[in-house]
Amino acid sequence: MNNMKNEKPTYTLWNGNDIVASYPHTREGMDAAMVRAHELTVGGYGKLSLYSSRDDLVWTSTNEEPNEPNDAWHDGDALASAGMGTDEDYGFYGEDCDW
Repeated sequence: MNNMKNEKPTYTLWNGNDIVASYPHTREGMDAAMVRAHELTVGGYGKLSLYSSRDDLVWTSTNEEPNEPNDAWHDGDALASAGMGTDEDYGFYGEDCDW
């Protein structure tokens, strides 16, 4: 997002397509941006987004999840190696074994 090499890095708070404010790309700048975003969120503003000139999107006020089929996608990944008692958990993959 930062195509201008001579500009200092910033955090920019947006309300939809409108810039609300820009802050220095420091810890204090990030904190100030998040405080302002919280104030606006409580005030009922639209979709707020915070962008970093270094890293692109940092935060958004909407609770949008990544475009994945459903929550079972994550459940399956978490349980796949959680020792749920499957044969694979005990090293048995269908071949004969001498236990």
